[in-house]
Amino acid sequence: MGKSLFDECVECIPAGLKSKLDLSFAVADRIAMILETKGMSQRELARRMNKRPSEISKWLRGTHNFTLSTIADVSNVLGEPIIEVVNGRACVIGSCIAAESPAEYKTSNPHRTR
Repeated sequence: MGKSLFDECVECIPAGLKSKLDLSFAVADRIAMILETKGMSQRELARRMNKRPSEISKWLRGTHNFTLSTIADVSNVLGEPIIEVVNGRACVIGSCIAAESPAEYKTSNPHRTR
């Protein structure tokens, strides 16, 4: 049985872009998980961050290019870490994404289906 069209398309994504997307999805998943655990809505996060709810929705779609400043702000508002750096490796907490080298990321996030 052959590969699905989706699998074929994913294989065509350059490794550098795929690593960026994987990391963006992992950050979005982590934020969504914290919101769910805390019983906080996207609207409430937006209010606490002085942002529009539509901006938070965009973040949680997984394709937003998060800055470290934004990640730190979200982390401070939620009272939970989003990423951590251990022994020179950047890790998104709870997602198993870690920077093996500047151009290579590995992922095995059970919350994301792609």
